[in-house]
Amino acid sequence: MINLNPFINKRTLNTANASKFNYKKELFDFVDRKRKELNLSYRDIAYMFPGNNKNKIINEFMKFQSYERMNKFYFNDLLKILHINSEEINAFTDDFYRRANEDLLLFIKYFELIFNCRKKIWSKPELSNITFFGMGFSYAYISRNFPLTLGELLYHYETKNFVIENQEEPEYPTYIYYSCGSMLSGSNSYNGFNLKTRKPFYDRLSYGCGDQLVAISNYKKPNFPIIPSDLSLKQFINAL
Repeated sequence: MINLNPFINKRTLNTANASKFNYKKELFDFVDRKRKELNLSYRDIAYMFPGNNKNKIINEFMKFQSYERMNKFYFNDLLKILHINSEEINAFTDDFYRRANEDLLLFIKYFELIFNCRKKIWSKPELSNITFFGMGFSYAYISRNFPLTLGELLYHYETKNFVIENQEEPEYPTYIYYSCGSMLSGSNSYNGFNLKTRKPFYDRLSYGCGDQLVAISNYKKPNFPIIPSDLSLKQFINAL
């Protein structure tokens, strides 16, 4: 029932992404507003569910409220009870990704301008710590206590670790802004954009994720704290 926008692979919604946009949280808030409009408590709804184990259903609602988690079958039953149809979910999803992808699309559109300002960005924590939805990483056995930021992403572009060269058209490389994988399983993929098409896309990393994994794990924090910036990429571009 829930369709994800093709710009962003669903695996970008992870702890390595510090974006203010959270699809699951906003979706649950949307559903909860519908519940309140119908003046129903979750206990009321539990007794409208199919099945006899109402305590188990109530426990699922507690997870829903506290941890933003719910069994997908229970969630679909909840949508039916609240009379939320697939068209409403699709409209919500389209609106979410339209808002969430705005900075990503600006990043691609003004990429050369942003990349040429990388030294300025590196020199100021409020610029270097900018994040946007879709930018991030997720590697098995690799974790950090700070997210991928604009400053680090530009650094990985300069060192070519997040760049895939185009042998046929070397002037149009692909730039990775989200990467994930496992050295053991060999399941590696990325989200990126090509300078020729200027469109974000998802693909497999045929050669493995070694370059990206090493770059992420070896990156040293700069001499200023990694604190989420209040600036959006749109604000930064407007100021240039």
